Amino acid sequence: IEIEKKAEKYGIILEWRTASYFDSPEVAINNQEIAKYFFTFEKNTIDLINKLDNHSQMILEEIGTSITFGEQIIEFDRSEVIQKIITVVGNQKMFVLSGEGGAGKTAVIKTIYKNNKYKQPLYIFKALEFELSNINLLFDNYNSTDFIKAHEFDDKKLVVIDSAEKLIDLRNPEPLKEFISLLKNNGWTIIFTIRSNYVNDFNVLFIDQYDTNPTRINISIPTKQELLDLSRVYQFTLPKEEKVL
Repeated sequence: IEIEKKAEKYGIILEWRTASYFDSPEVAINNQEIAKYFFTFEKNTIDLINKLDNHSQMILEEIGTSITFGEQIIEFDRSEVIQKIITVVGNQKMFVLSGEGGAGKTAVIKTIYKNNKYKQPLYIFKALEFELSNINLLFDNYNSTDFIKAHEFDDKKLVVIDSAEKLIDLRNPEPLKEFISLLKNNGWTIIFTIRSNYVNDFNVLFIDQYDTNPTRINISIPTKQELLDLSRVYQFTLPKEEKVL
């Protein structure tokens, strides 16, 4: 009775079911992972997805996508690069997002993540996280195949490996190779963000290990003219020393 009153107060329609319904194949087999999440304390795929999503948010939390100047918000227009990335996802297995340090590679990923939230699977990992003895450690000891199975019906799904230049020095590349193979064979697109001066070494590694040369999308640092235009619009002074500029 209390539950019915509370449901009525919040405009919730309740559908009562007896225990036999929750023991039926529809629940216990066809929707096993959902049933585990709501009715048991066992590990389940929904908990894993929530953990990975929280992990992605933590990585992006400190990344700035704009600059606050007085009461104004200054933001570089990256819409062209973002559109290129969105177009490629689902059509290509792997590609590299390159640029100088501070050019805004991870900021672009953050913008895509914010705009995409809850529409398509998008997870972010740091390259150093792949210094592992076993790929399942990446998933907090869940099974990696559970992760793949959870998204088997999604058309477009994306994993980003940030600061991918650090993959070149992995002492044990096998977990990374297993992870990439799993993603490629199950319809995922992988983006590697990498500093421009490491791209050639990275390509050599991937040609050698995976017999593939990832497509490259480059983010340029702002030009002098872009900075001059911004300084006029937002009324700030640029340094005269060329290197500082």
